[in-house]
Formats: sequence, C-alpha cells, structure tokens
Amino acid sequence: MLDHVIEVLAMLTAVVALGFSLYTFSHTQRRRRRKLVSAVYYHAGLAVETLEGHLKNRKTIRENIEKDESYMPYVVRSPVDDLTYDQVIEVMEWLNREEEETVSLYFHHQSGLHAIAQSFDLEFIRNWPVDRRLRLWDKFEEYLEETLEHARRTRDILDDKRV
Repeated sequence: MLDHVIEVLAMLTAVVALGFSLYTFSHTQRRRRRKLVSAVYYHAGLAVETLEGHLKNRKTIRENIEKDESYMPYVVRSPVDDLTYDQVIEVMEWLNREEEETVSLYFHHQSGLHAIAQSFDLEFIRNWPVDRRLRLWDKFEEYLEETLEHARRTRDILDDKRV
C-alpha cells in the first residue's frame, strides 16, 4: 500500500512539474513575443520620425544637386540591420496575411532605401552627370515615400499587438 502511495505521489509530482514547465515555457514565449513586437513597433516608429525629416529636406537636396555639380547628399542610415530576418518572421507569425505583407514590405523597402542611400557614398557616383545623379535621387525619394508609408502602417498594426 505504501509503495502504491509513493508511486501516485511520484506521478503527481511529475505531472505538476510538467505542468509548471509548460506554463513557464508558455509564459516565456508570450514575453518574447511582446518584446519582439515592441522592437519592430519602435523600429517602425523611429523610421517614421527619421523619414519624415528626410522628406522635409528633399527639395533642398535636389536644388543643391542641380546647382553644384560636386554636391553629394549625405543620407543618414544604419550600416547594419537592427533586427534579424528570423526575428521579423517570428513577429509575422502572429499577424494575418495582410499585416504580414505590410511588415514585409516595410523591411523590403527600408533595405532598398538604405542601398540607394549607400550609393551616394561611392566616389564614382560623384563623377556622374547631374541628370544621372538626379535620377538616382528620384529613386531615393520614391523609396523614401514608400518606406515611410509602410513604416506608418507597420507601426499602426503593431500598436494593438504589443500589449
């Protein structure tokens, strides 16, 4: 009889330990989700602020390119990605299809925007004719507007999900 009670207690202890482990794992996953969603939310929010600043200066930069053949715009950008692709995908797991597409487009356009901005650091572009540099600037402005729109939408989508 005592052996049976010990077996039942051992089994009960194992079930409680398993339940506690599952609860802890679930809690950790929810906490990780909140942190990742918040990270992407704040990333998009900072992008909105930065890109709106670029929008205000774009006319002046265009005029400088047109007036001064040696002028090259300096576009502030991050040389490394702040978030990994896997982290962005993990956030997207909690979104519906339309929301996934918006977040994906934000990071895709931001990557393109940074690539174009990096082009202005290249010495050989300084020797391009003004009209060619203006076409590159036009492409930058196009990506700037699209990235800003997707950043705003991403921020709005994640605002409700970062609880």
